[in-house]
Amino acid sequence: MDPAYVQGLHDLLLQVTSSDTLQVKGATAKLNLEYYKNPSCIVALATIMASPAGQAVRQLAAVEMRKRVAQNKKLPEIVLSDPDNLVRHSVARVMAAIANIEFPVGTWPQLLPFLHQTCVSPQVVHREVGVFILYTVLDNIVEGFKDHLQSFFKLFTQLLADPESIEVRITTVRAMGVIAAYIDSDDKEDVKSFQASLPAIMQVIGQCVQTGNESGARQLFDVLETLLILEVPVLGKHIPELADFLLQLGANRAYETELRVLSLNALNWTIVYKKSKIQSNNLSGAILQGLMPITTEAEPEDIDDDAPSRSALRIIDGLATGLPPGQVFPPLRDLITQYFSSPDPNMRRGAMLALGICVEGCSEYMTPPPQRRVACY
Repeated sequence: MDPAYVQGLHDLLLQVTSSDTLQVKGATAKLNLEYYKNPSCIVALATIMASPAGQAVRQLAAVEMRKRVAQNKKLPEIVLSDPDNLVRHSVARVMAAIANIEFPVGTWPQLLPFLHQTCVSPQVVHREVGVFILYTVLDNIVEGFKDHLQSFFKLFTQLLADPESIEVRITTVRAMGVIAAYIDSDDKEDVKSFQASLPAIMQVIGQCVQTGNESGARQLFDVLETLLILEVPVLGKHIPELADFLLQLGANRAYETELRVLSLNALNWTIVYKKSKIQSNNLSGAILQGLMPITTEAEPEDIDDDAPSRSALRIIDGLATGLPPGQVFPPLRDLITQYFSSPDPNMRRGAMLALGICVEGCSEYMTPPPQRRVACY
């Protein structure tokens, strides 16, 4: 794009925002004659929208861009009718860029009705496009939508259970991850609504892992990490359920190794970020019970390669160093004793690795009291 062309368009848009009637009239005539008839003006307007130009100029560029696109087809019609998914996503991002400027000032009142109508369309392609636009718009201007969160939660409940498209379900979880960061602790109704959605979110994660959808699983685990680090209790009372869910995914040898590792890493985040919940619910014993069989699996030869067994040992280390040893070592000791007595060498190896990894966190607890040490001599 010719910088001079963009600058000329910018200067004329700036004149249109002037209070000088004659200047506005002259600039408008020149825009209609020299710029708006040129298809290149779409790219130039988009460039101005993304530039550090003044708010008035960027807003005017957004309005004019939407007008230009709407001369033959409205932008929403384009995004719904194009057969190419990449093109639809690109148009959705253009709509989000326009909405970023127009929605907060009330110049695009048709946006929300269009998004809702598209998200509940009987056509699966429309629902996929609609929820992607919603996600993209929220990622840009969620502050402008805070008054609509309750209606969004009702819509999300429906989309999380979409009967035809995993893409709809994945994108819905991503949209919920965006708005979670803007929920305040004082917004009790919003917090409660989000907490109620967590079982459905977990179900979508499970669907991705079970079907080997690595791309979708990675996106969803990224969302989960975001939810875990938030101070607002959007996960609520579901931490025990979440820990068990992630452990079950990571322990299932029928699933792809990489996805099992991702699940166990997410369990590790849960223990790190929600340590008080793990401790208050005394979950370490159940977690160790599920981790020990994983430690018996073969490790890759390359020390840099990850594997479920290595992930399990990292979690055991995290439990031993992060939680009171009285909650960790007694159940671990029982498991290690059980595994040491097994005729299976893999179980004995897993016991030895678990014992070695927990020494740092449980060393004082493992040391016998003075009277017992004296009795040994």
